[in-house]
Amino acid sequence: MKKTAPCHQRWIPFVLLASVVTALAWAGASPALAQGSKPLTPMQFAAATPNPNPLFINIEIGKVLGFYAEEGIDASFLYATANAAVTILIDQGKSQVGVGTSNFQVSYAAQGHKLPGINFYEYAAPLKWDIATAPDAPYSSIAQLKGKNLGIVGRGTADENVAKSFLELSGVKASDVNFIVVGQGSPGGVALKQGQIDAMLAWYTTLGQWEVAGIGYKLLPRPKNLKPVGGFFIQAKPEFIRDHRALAVGFGRAVAKATVFALANPRAAADAYLKLHPIAAGQGKSRADTIDSIVKIVAKRAVHWLHEGKDYTNPKDLLGEMYLQEWKNELEFADAVDKVKDPQIFFTNELIKEINDFDRQAVIAKAKAYKIQP
Repeated sequence: MKKTAPCHQRWIPFVLLASVVTALAWAGASPALAQGSKPLTPMQFAAATPNPNPLFINIEIGKVLGFYAEEGIDASFLYATANAAVTILIDQGKSQVGVGTSNFQVSYAAQGHKLPGINFYEYAAPLKWDIATAPDAPYSSIAQLKGKNLGIVGRGTADENVAKSFLELSGVKASDVNFIVVGQGSPGGVALKQGQIDAMLAWYTTLGQWEVAGIGYKLLPRPKNLKPVGGFFIQAKPEFIRDHRALAVGFGRAVAKATVFALANPRAAADAYLKLHPIAAGQGKSRADTIDSIVKIVAKRAVHWLHEGKDYTNPKDLLGEMYLQEWKNELEFADAVDKVKDPQIFFTNELIKEINDFDRQAVIAKAKAYKIQP
């Protein structure tokens, strides 16, 4: 089945997004000092989200834990609202690093555009989607959803294309299912609970939000021949990597350290996140309860911080490493194999060994010794 590029992920010309970028405040501060040593070099990470989000926990908490300072970096974070805006910020050099999303980048390249950035670290491996039903629903397979209502985040999105693939690989025509737009987060779970939809294609982190909200669910088995797509990456301009290799490596290493820290002690990572974003604690909720909620949500993504079968305690299992087959899968899924001949334009593993050159056991010990704020 031919899959058209998701409308919300198609490249928006620079001129149309100028107002978006100019409205974004660059959070890069004046150089800080690393405990009396030489000034730190500012580096800004652009995230494709309108607000701080705990899903970036292993990218952000390195600032609180001192991992960026250890690499000579004064890290700041910009919430750029969209993948296209991140791409502009990277291209213009306003953000040195930023999130890279495979579906947007493949769509962009397939339209004949040259990517300004290249991915040098994978911080969340695919696959992030599942089809969920109510705990007591009479469905045990996706094939049973013919004629039923399937909730999705929105029409013309990557989620819709993935939903169609789930169905068709299970022997169900997409035209035989009613797609119901329910948006992101808990509303989909509420719609499922109230019987407004029979099932929903949901991200793993959405399922974490449901759990925090006390919404039960069960997952239907994925199609056996489904190829995983939808990873998340850290990108930078090739020129930045060439001219400032130590900074690119240092940023990736700080993320790798924070990833090990968060896996070794998830509650400590959540506490560090709250120190960076106190407003995330909300109102009417204790700090301990907020930490519990963050841990539940992040846990769904944390299992994807390394590829399946990899162990964060084993130095031989490299954090952030990318695979050529993964990008081939993305091109096949987007029907872009004939438009993008070389999948290696999207990523490089040249920094991965240097990024992983740190003492994991020392980071694990730091995580275990961390004192959570009451």
